[in-house]
Amino acid sequence: MTKLRIGLTVCSAMPQYIDWLTSADRFGYAVEIIELPYQEKDGSQPQSLFDDNLNLLDTLDAVVFTGGWDVEPHRFGVHLPPSELERLEVETEPKRDDMEWRIAEKSLTDNVPILGICRGLQFINVVMGGTLYLDIEKQIAGAATHKKFDKDHSRFHPITLDKNSLLYDIIGEERSDYVSTRHHQAVNKIGNGLRVVGTSPDGIVEAMESDTSEKLLLLVQWHPERMRLESLRDGKPEWDNAFSENLLKGFLERVAEKKSLPAP
Repeated sequence: MTKLRIGLTVCSAMPQYIDWLTSADRFGYAVEIIELPYQEKDGSQPQSLFDDNLNLLDTLDAVVFTGGWDVEPHRFGVHLPPSELERLEVETEPKRDDMEWRIAEKSLTDNVPILGICRGLQFINVVMGGTLYLDIEKQIAGAATHKKFDKDHSRFHPITLDKNSLLYDIIGEERSDYVSTRHHQAVNKIGNGLRVVGTSPDGIVEAMESDTSEKLLLLVQWHPERMRLESLRDGKPEWDNAFSENLLKGFLERVAEKKSLPAP
């Protein structure tokens, strides 16, 4: 087994991400999860926690930025009154943004491999100078609903990848009819050093990656960690497809290559 230490930004759905990442044992990878919390159990955020997380980055093979809260709009130059933020259904956690900003900056500077999922895609885009639509349905004419049905049930929609992309090389398929979608915000301006490599039929950005091969930086708007879970639960084998399975295997293969580890 090839051993990899993967940092995981803490969110409310940790078990799903952990199960997905550690399921890579079937591909020959023994993944050790290192949690990167944004606050202590009592809700405090001491400087020592920042220091601990940043020091941990020096020991990690990659970082996965998870889904969850919206990114604070002021971080990409948007300042709105509370009433307007409420209308746009914006919900944020400033402490999480504070911590993950520092983690993202150091990861990008030190060239630590990154996989961003849902909020993770949006957050890294903002860190790299991009902006977001605050609510797809209210700000993008003609866009489809990308929100989850409820806490336990995703929507599923098609996606198309650019065949001239690392993500396509990893996943091995140009299109799928089914990826898990659970978001109400979307990328607007593309961050510096990023390029769009995947979209949904309504034109929403669904995947980005580094515009240089020197960085292993993959960002996906869908939730690969939920696709196998919901497939098994609801008896929908078509939901557990290459956009989850091959994404996991291929990302870890590239991480191992970057670390110069032998393939399983």
